[in-house]
Amino acid sequence: GEWGKWSPCSRTCGGGVEVRERLCDNPQPSNKGRYCSGKRSEYNMCNTQECTDNSGPTFRELQCTEFDKKPFEGVLHTWKPYKAPDSDPNPCALYCLSNDGVYTKLAPRVKDGTRCKPGTRDTCIQGACMPVGCDWKIASEAVEDVCGICDGDGTHCTVVEDVFKGVPTTGYAPIATVPKGAMNVKLAEVHPSDNMIAVTAIDNQTYYLNGGYTEGYEGEYNFGNTKGIYTKPGKDMDELNIKGPLTEPLVLYVCLFADTNPGVHYSYAMPSDTPTYTPKYRWDFVEWGPCSAQCGGGTQVMLGICMEEKNGKVKPSLCEGIPKKEPRARTCNDKPCRTRWKVWKWGPCSGCLYQSGTRTRQVECVKENPTNTGDEEIITEASECCGEPPKKFELCNSSRPCPKNMTSGIVKKREMEAMPIEEMIVKRDSGKSFSDGANSSRVNATIQDHVQTNQVHLEEVILEDTKLNLTEKEFEEVGDKLSEKRLSCPLQTLTGQDAMDRIEQLIHGEDYVRNKTKSNNNHKETSKSSNSSAPKTQESSHHEDNIEQCNPS
Repeated sequence: GEWGKWSPCSRTCGGGVEVRERLCDNPQPSNKGRYCSGKRSEYNMCNTQECTDNSGPTFRELQCTEFDKKPFEGVLHTWKPYKAPDSDPNPCALYCLSNDGVYTKLAPRVKDGTRCKPGTRDTCIQGACMPVGCDWKIASEAVEDVCGICDGDGTHCTVVEDVFKGVPTTGYAPIATVPKGAMNVKLAEVHPSDNMIAVTAIDNQTYYLNGGYTEGYEGEYNFGNTKGIYTKPGKDMDELNIKGPLTEPLVLYVCLFADTNPGVHYSYAMPSDTPTYTPKYRWDFVEWGPCSAQCGGGTQVMLGICMEEKNGKVKPSLCEGIPKKEPRARTCNDKPCRTRWKVWKWGPCSGCLYQSGTRTRQVECVKENPTNTGDEEIITEASECCGEPPKKFELCNSSRPCPKNMTSGIVKKREMEAMPIEEMIVKRDSGKSFSDGANSSRVNATIQDHVQTNQVHLEEVILEDTKLNLTEKEFEEVGDKLSEKRLSCPLQTLTGQDAMDRIEQLIHGEDYVRNKTKSNNNHKETSKSSNSSAPKTQESSHHEDNIEQCNPS
């Protein structure tokens, strides 16, 4: 389809990003046709003019301060940007440092239009760092020369540089004064030391960096209305880069904490309207490109850069006709991608108010995304995660009302559990009522109710053993939470003598009924004449069968 309109720019100044998209709908793929080829989205830099207040907060700073009003682990902090740790090579994650020393990643990706690194034009787009040339075009090869001229040849400025090794005394020692208008100001320790670099205004009193014998954090600093980048490239080593042009003169210092000074190198370029010398160009290797993966093994490539002999990197076209060196490659970030078990929220419980149920959740093995784009983690094989996976299934209780077709049995179960055995409800045909035993002086006394046996009707709720098909692992986790019994449906209905026997069994116990039966049998044998024993045996056997049928299996 046709390209849509450009989106609003992500920034009002300082270089933002706009995007436009097209759909695969002219026509849509059908009948196994191929999907559209080419890019679906297109990005462009916009509003590239400098911000009026160049000394104000950077775009990344503003994103950190957005979290000032959001509690972090229950506490409010004041945040400022800080470089990502070595373990996370993605420059488009939002790492911030609080005023009380808390350091964390507050967002997996910064907003589109954020610089990947301070002092460069390379820009984060959809979480990936995209190279941007000095002409503000994405993937452009246009570079600034040492004089600060885009696509310049490095001849329209004079470079001043030296190494300061003096040790006048401990404390702050001035190195050099850099004039207003200077470009590419650099100040760096030659070797590791306990000393530190510092910068003041021309009054030698207004410290822009490392004043009061206190070493600051790495990051962007304001030098008048010009920003500079303070870094620590190695242990006990300081470095400062100010792109310029300076809006005021600066005084460079080294603060000596010992009587030794391994040396501090400084340089800057003063622009000139006319060429200052005849340049000499060559292809050279300067730095490794970004790693293609954050973990699991990626590749870094070092390409030949067109360099001017005195003033450094220049545009590639100036090296045309000069033999170019073959690119170099090496592996990088070869540590394994971290894996972990990721669990989702539990689903709804299948049980209801008086019946246990089950619930499930999704469990996945995920690992770090090796690429710098898309999600932070991707799903991988379960065998890559360590240890047993978290459980996907568990038994649960729910406050949800049970369906109507289950209600009657559940209510009867509650009544049976709540009532003493002597208060068991016995239905009969007569209109007489049973005494509740309230006036009995004996605990748990049973009041004999003289009623004809054929009028007794008993409905009994049976509790069966709970039988669940659980693994040993599941039984260890939830077995102690389960009831050993469950409601059996339908109800067991007994009438007549069977009902009376069952009531006595519930009141006095099974042995009482058995002994009573034997006593009745003996009494019958004594009172009757000695006839054939076969009917007696049959009657006795028949009565024993009835007792066994009444016993819950």
